[in-house]
Amino acid sequence: MAHADTEQPSSAQNLTVPQESRGWMGCIFRRRWVRRTAVAVLALLVLFAAAHTLLTVYFGLRLWGTLAELRARGEPLEIRQACAGPPVRPHENAAPLYVAARALIEETTPYDYPPDSEKWDLTAARQGLERDLGALQLILTATQRPQCQFDVRWEEGSTSLLQYPAVKRQLARFVASAMIVAVETGEVEEAYRRAVAGFAMSRHAAMEPSLISQLVSYGVDAIMAGAVKVALAKAPPSRQTQQALLAAFTNRDFVAEYVHALRGERALGLDQFRRGLGCRLTRPWLYAEEFAYLHVTNSLIASAAQPFRPKDDPQPDRIVVSAPRFAPLTRMMLPTLARFKMERDKMLANRSLLQTAIALEVYRAEKGRYPETLALLRKEFPDVASEDVFSGKALVYRLEGDGFLLYSLGPDCRDDGGRPLDQREYPPRGDLVWIPHGKEDAFKARAAQAGPKKSAR
Repeated sequence: MAHADTEQPSSAQNLTVPQESRGWMGCIFRRRWVRRTAVAVLALLVLFAAAHTLLTVYFGLRLWGTLAELRARGEPLEIRQACAGPPVRPHENAAPLYVAARALIEETTPYDYPPDSEKWDLTAARQGLERDLGALQLILTATQRPQCQFDVRWEEGSTSLLQYPAVKRQLARFVASAMIVAVETGEVEEAYRRAVAGFAMSRHAAMEPSLISQLVSYGVDAIMAGAVKVALAKAPPSRQTQQALLAAFTNRDFVAEYVHALRGERALGLDQFRRGLGCRLTRPWLYAEEFAYLHVTNSLIASAAQPFRPKDDPQPDRIVVSAPRFAPLTRMMLPTLARFKMERDKMLANRSLLQTAIALEVYRAEKGRYPETLALLRKEFPDVASEDVFSGKALVYRLEGDGFLLYSLGPDCRDDGGRPLDQREYPPRGDLVWIPHGKEDAFKARAAQAGPKKSAR
């Protein structure tokens, strides 16, 4: 029998775990947590690796299949292939003469603005031209050459395209200034001969396989068209010179140039993707981006021959739906790429307006009045292209007072009664209107109030 004073251990004392045991249990718990965490991380890594491999194979096969189809058709997939062609002989290449002409121009300030700008200074341009006649002769010689190939380092990617655009536009302003100086001194035929040279520069600017070169070409065209407007306000050309201008307008295939530029742009993009494939981690995404980029550029090339229509409206919130969401870079580039067709067709419409307006002024100089319809004009000038690319019909033309109203329907393909384009909207609304030099303000005010009327086509 136990003694009464013997102490029995309490329940609390029975639950007490020695310090040594608590340390071992914590260690076991921590090990289990680490083990479970490691297993979870390993499982995630396995899933990531499986998904990475699956996506790499999936997009890689689709990409390689598309590239194989393009190779089978002989499409250029590298920029050196897009630039490939017969070597340009030195005596046929205009580019060295353009570079030399730019080097001869001592002071560019007189040519910082085109002649149809309010900031253009006739006196400064005349004085500058007296110093720079050597440069002008080099440019006139260059425009007689059939090819223009600048020393572009295509292997450097898209940055290589930024070297010469400013030079081309500056030389265009120089030639435009020289044209107006000739008009002011009474050398009208020489002035329009310089205009022919300026439009040849526009053709040369478009020979490089890039969309930037196309934009530069359109810019050169706009500069020379503005100068012709100024010249027409002073004196129209002779019929012989008008035919020379018409030949300069019609010796280009703008669809072929646009396709050539898109193919070069596609090749430049592919080169950039190849440079990014060194990182294995991002390879599935890059494959997906490259595949989407090919799909977009191939679609643009396939539709290049079709004129721009409002259904091609390249607003970002409408057009990005044609690019997959897994290709954010392509979705960002797509609106910019899609706008080039509209810019091309705006330039085509402006060219139709220009050559029609020149023919109208020559017609008036010979007959003392403007024709009542464009059909009468075409009887005298059958080679003048007065079609509107945005409507597929003739430009809108009617007599107004002692002048005329001439316009294209513009990118919205609607007759807005001669209301000029509102560039604050995109795509711009309104018409592409021929506005004679010196009548901009009055003409815009009158055209803005005009409603749609029946045109004399």
